[in-house]
Amino acid sequence: MPRKEKKAYKTNASVLFLDIRNFTNLTDLLTPKLIAAILDNFYSDIKEIIKKNNGKIDKYIGDAVMAVFSGDNHCADALKAACSIIKNTAHKKYYDFELRTGIGIASGDMLSISLVNSPRTVLGSSVNLAARLETLTKKFNAQLLIDDTTFNEIDAQTKSKFCFLPITNLIIRGIYTPITIYMIMPEKKDLEKIFINAVDLFNERKFENAISKFSELLAEFKNKGIPTEIITKHYLSRALEGMAHKNQFFADPMKYDSYSKTQFMQANRLLTVIEQILPSDFMPENILDIGCGSGSFTKIIADKYSKSKIEGIDISQQMIEHVKSKFKEDKYRFSELDIEDDIERIKSKLANHKYDLIVSNSALHWAIDQNKVYKNIAELLSDSGWVCIHQGGYGTYSELRELAITLLQKKGILKQKFKNFQYPARYLNEEELKKVLRKSGLEVISVIGKNEKASASLPQDFANAGLLPYLEPLNYAEKQCLKENFINEANRILEKVTIHRLYAIARKKPRCL
Repeated sequence: MPRKEKKAYKTNASVLFLDIRNFTNLTDLLTPKLIAAILDNFYSDIKEIIKKNNGKIDKYIGDAVMAVFSGDNHCADALKAACSIIKNTAHKKYYDFELRTGIGIASGDMLSISLVNSPRTVLGSSVNLAARLETLTKKFNAQLLIDDTTFNEIDAQTKSKFCFLPITNLIIRGIYTPITIYMIMPEKKDLEKIFINAVDLFNERKFENAISKFSELLAEFKNKGIPTEIITKHYLSRALEGMAHKNQFFADPMKYDSYSKTQFMQANRLLTVIEQILPSDFMPENILDIGCGSGSFTKIIADKYSKSKIEGIDISQQMIEHVKSKFKEDKYRFSELDIEDDIERIKSKLANHKYDLIVSNSALHWAIDQNKVYKNIAELLSDSGWVCIHQGGYGTYSELRELAITLLQKKGILKQKFKNFQYPARYLNEEELKKVLRKSGLEVISVIGKNEKASASLPQDFANAGLLPYLEPLNYAEKQCLKENFINEANRILEKVTIHRLYAIARKKPRCL
């Protein structure tokens, strides 16, 4: 008796989504018979290439194709199939028409399932991601994009044949954390090293150097007719935003102190949580304060743990200079440093590589890659160390951010100056933060979520802090106008503003003996 195939099972595979660009326009111009003939001819070529590379067509979706690769080298198979499709169909005419395609590939665990007697298909987040990457090929003027899982699993020999241009820290709808994807350019391997050098400068937050390098690349690629203009401009735009954010965000320590009543209040609440949960006899030797700002929480921690050595870090040079003037004893040390940076670079600038207590007040929601931040924190924590954090929770100030967008729309400058704008903060809920903490290798002791009412000073406080990313692209007159209108309107909706605080206590996971 033949063995019955399981109705559903988990599998590790690569999914390829292909879309024929602007084909809908052709359907409006050509006869149904000719449309069918073009697709039949084109899909016959695609099917043969996919089969030759150990894949199979999962389904045809009008002018799109979904294929699955599940062999031992499925990531490399999917990449080779995609590049072969691009190469073999690039200049071929299908009934006098050249067809241009966009392809997205993602890999990972997924569910293989058969429903209502239909052919077997696959479901899962990697399938959704492949479809999203195919859509993103239009944004980046790319023919092929792959996710980082696919890239990491491709063998060295296959990698040597193609050019992989990384797009880092990309936020994609429906994906929990920022990811890195790769634009693939067959036969352009010489570009890869040059481009990655520029990306490294960007990731190290050396924005001025990155802008210079990407500007050179933009001119060079354009002269050679290489289609990387959009991805290069993408990095240029982000580098310019990053430089402005780094140089101006909370740049004036005296103003920061004036408009930091909320942070000071949260600092005292975080201290209360620490006193309630940490052992009463706990006395850390070394403490790290992340996002120390002007030093208000550093002072609170210093008063509680008077014998400890404290090191503070912040992305603002002005803040660091200011806080150094407040804490002059040798046991205090402060550095301009970003916890979202590469861990080895962080360690090279810190006095210690292990800390018994790591604290942060009202700072970490400004980090886009929360997974990387907490992984770095776990790496810097001693085996018996504690992490005590306060950060903004999901929904916090969402009404104020929406108000800023509405005011910019009314002024007619939203589309003009805020193309592809992303607010530089990540507000997690309780379960999301627990997940990030555990993924980083920390044991979650407590994550407390608290709602609170907005204070009367919030509109002014937000206008001088949270509103800064919206103010940066504007000229002086536009800035003044937006701030004034924002404060007036924010006062009217103050009672409706969501404020959700997260207080997290975690420690290093005990090692298994």
